[in-house]
Amino acid sequence: MNNENLKNYSTWLKRQRFSENTVKNYPMVLNKINLQSIDAMHDSLTKLASIDADKTFNNRINSLKKLADYLEQNEIKSPLINEIRKLNRIKNPVSVSHPPYTLDKAKIILNTAKGWRRQALWIAFNTGARQQEIEKLNVEDIILQKDQSVGWIHIKRGKNNKSRDIAILDTTPLKRWKRVRELANISSNNWLFTRSGSRPNLRSGAVLEKLSKQVGFKVNWHRCRATYATIEYEVSNDVKLVQEQLGHASSATTDKYIQRSKKVRLQKIIQRGKLY
Repeated sequence: MNNENLKNYSTWLKRQRFSENTVKNYPMVLNKINLQSIDAMHDSLTKLASIDADKTFNNRINSLKKLADYLEQNEIKSPLINEIRKLNRIKNPVSVSHPPYTLDKAKIILNTAKGWRRQALWIAFNTGARQQEIEKLNVEDIILQKDQSVGWIHIKRGKNNKSRDIAILDTTPLKRWKRVRELANISSNNWLFTRSGSRPNLRSGAVLEKLSKQVGFKVNWHRCRATYATIEYEVSNDVKLVQEQLGHASSATTDKYIQRSKKVRLQKIIQRGKLY
């Protein structure tokens, strides 16, 4: 691949009506990739994958794939074309809009929240249950083991109306909450959480708006779920367990929720041992 081809690639992008930013950036991100041979390209990408942010690396892959289109359309023969077609982008573990909270931020949220909001958030952080699953919980859905701190939360109708039981290690906060309900003589309904005598709508932005202002950052139900998934995986190293707890039909979906830390990745490499 010579400089003339790269220059023509930039012109081709412009003719294809790509944005001005893409026309400028796509040729630029190829500068650090050696395109003299297939092996050279793979060596470059291996090094870049270890130092690039996922977004930057994916941008390089996107540019390479457009480069392959350019070469084919202009009938420029190159062994790189088929190899570029095989390249995969890095899949983001978690949606950018819903990354997990750090452990410190999770503690700040729980220490600041009050009343039923705190209990609902506690369930989200400790089970990964969905917001709509939490708001529909009844008192009898909390199954406590006698003389033990472990138990189950029964989800009658989860996503796609599927039921499941979520294992929970420390049920002490839930025992206390059930006791609070008894002392407050809340008997008009069987909802685990009540607000003015009815079930609270956790989808309402107002539910967490005040709390977000108090802690100084956005509190989001889905991020609580992603936080649980990440921490559970770091402790258990068991994707199947996390999948069952979250109620996912596919482990591939669960994998998107797991933000593997550097610590976990290093442990996996150590466990694997030397490759050669």
